[in-house]
Amino acid sequence: MFGRRTLSLADLQNDVVDMSSARLVTLSACETGITDVMIGSADEFVGLPAGFMLAGVPCVISSLWSVLDISTAILMERFYSNHVVSGMDIPLALQEAQLWVRDLTYSQVAGYIEKCYCSREWKGESKEFIEQYRECYLEMATKSPEENPFHHPYYWAAFTVNGA
Repeated sequence: MFGRRTLSLADLQNDVVDMSSARLVTLSACETGITDVMIGSADEFVGLPAGFMLAGVPCVISSLWSVLDISTAILMERFYSNHVVSGMDIPLALQEAQLWVRDLTYSQVAGYIEKCYCSREWKGESKEFIEQYRECYLEMATKSPEENPFHHPYYWAAFTVNGA
């Protein structure tokens, strides 16, 4: 949300919001990097990544298809750790995070979820969300601890870097 309303592509195009100090925008929701000019409006050919770049953001990360919540959350946390904490440049930080998520085992994913579950105060839908994943991955970690649940590119390859 932008204030009390939703931020739109028109807001970016009409300079309603000042993006001059942003170095990076990450659009981690589903299909944020694609446009549908056949169904969408005539202006939709611009798309969100280009809209942010036209508004002055030099780099945008977006997704090309629907993504799984848990693999995306893990990927984004690793990406930001790589970029902000370790100082990696954006493309390299994303690539490393993608390869890291690809190679995670059920046991490692279950450990990650357990750490998140124990370290945060979850409420409402967030609590139900994390509990659902917690139970599922704990069970899979017991059955197949060394299997890689996110090995397929569907889980990590959706994210691309636009800009520099």
